[in-house]
Amino acid sequence: CCNNTVCIPFYKICDIFIDCEDGSDENDCSNKRAPETKRDNNLVESEVLRVLTWIMGITAVIFNLHGLHSNAQNLKGVRSIQGLRDRCMVVLINIGDLLMGIYLIGLAMA
Repeated sequence: CCNNTVCIPFYKICDIFIDCEDGSDENDCSNKRAPETKRDNNLVESEVLRVLTWIMGITAVIFNLHGLHSNAQNLKGVRSIQGLRDRCMVVLINIGDLLMGIYLIGLAMA
């Protein structure tokens, strides 16, 4: 930085984000982009999308927890290898969708 009070890593120079208080890390860069680059913590800026993300995330968590519970109980009654394999695949899909629901909730919170 020009004020010589802070040293920043080389990779932060000309990265379109102002890291120095005086903005000197973005001066004389050939890769200038839109000047209105704003930094805020909203990953989902639209309120409608944020609400939909909340709804989808909560719905995914609730239904997949229910699916995991019921499919885990049904594993006990499976008699064939193919049935066991199929039931395990459904449980794995439930786990993946549950994690996606948790991710969506985290995205809506950010």
